[in-house]
Amino acid sequence: MIAEGEGNVLLNLTVKGVKNPVILKKVLSVPEMGSSGLVSVRCIQAAGAVVSFAENTVSIRHGKKLYGIAKLEQSAYILQTKNIEAKPAEVTAKHGILHNWHCRLGHIIFDNVKHLFKNHPEIAIDGSRSNPTCVSCIATKQTRIPNHLPSTRITIVPLELIHTDLAGPMKIPSLGDARYFLLFIDDHTRYTTVFTIHQKSDTFSKFKEYKALVEDYHNRKIKALRSYNGGEYTSDSFSTYLRNSGISHEKTARYSHEQNGVSERANRTLIGRAKAMILENKMNDDLWGEAIHIAVYLKNRSPTRSKNSTPYQLWTGQRPNLCHLIPFGTQAFSHIPKAKQSKLEKNGEEC
Repeated sequence: MIAEGEGNVLLNLTVKGVKNPVILKKVLSVPEMGSSGLVSVRCIQAAGAVVSFAENTVSIRHGKKLYGIAKLEQSAYILQTKNIEAKPAEVTAKHGILHNWHCRLGHIIFDNVKHLFKNHPEIAIDGSRSNPTCVSCIATKQTRIPNHLPSTRITIVPLELIHTDLAGPMKIPSLGDARYFLLFIDDHTRYTTVFTIHQKSDTFSKFKEYKALVEDYHNRKIKALRSYNGGEYTSDSFSTYLRNSGISHEKTARYSHEQNGVSERANRTLIGRAKAMILENKMNDDLWGEAIHIAVYLKNRSPTRSKNSTPYQLWTGQRPNLCHLIPFGTQAFSHIPKAKQSKLEKNGEEC
């Protein structure tokens, strides 16, 4: 037997005449089975419910509430239901189990997913709130010695101190032929900006681009820049530009990258998330540039350890909207403009 489709099914489970609506997600349609259907006990448990077997009866509970009963009929347990309806699957639905939201938010830690759930009524976590195991995160984020040192804040407004770091070269160039990515992180808000660049010498021009952008946005000047002691940050042209702009340059000691800890930790976090998103969807490694940009986008909209808010909200003064998020790598279709298609050609192409 072959499954010909996938979708959601609404079950109205009955207990003593009382209906309890339950939506089963990712249900496979197998026409050869006729009107009969199978429900996995393991899937019910994974959704956070408890299945109990007694003599000739199976009960399904969530917390203290009894949701459904199945009775033994001809060697099979039959659920007591009414009005079974097929429901269309919604890719951007606000509902999802904890692991699904973990993936939609770019593999952030589960506690931060729960924090967002409390402050964003437009999203809902279905099933158990216990932290599941994400194999992709385990495979991509392991470190030998975790750093538990608390972060400190020395700034009170944006642009007082900017942390920066350059990562690369990558073994595989991005789709845009970039080999590096360059981070700028505001110390006060932890708002992060990323540029993918072709070579180290592009660092200076990208800093000038970043400086013009953020100083115009906040109507305030950058006071200090903290970086490691690499040549891309210590060239004569870069040093002269910083002095003429009144920006203090704080450089780390040689072989002491931990002195630039904010950027180093952000670098490790973003690479871990990007690798997890690529691995989760079995995508090509040349998509690392796109994955890094998405990871930064989601990092800015995720809670920080030191502030009860997100970098986006501290930077803009507005709360981010998370309704539009879907997992990185989800199948999509791009609309083809009418000028590039004939009447009989398709209107969209898979991408």
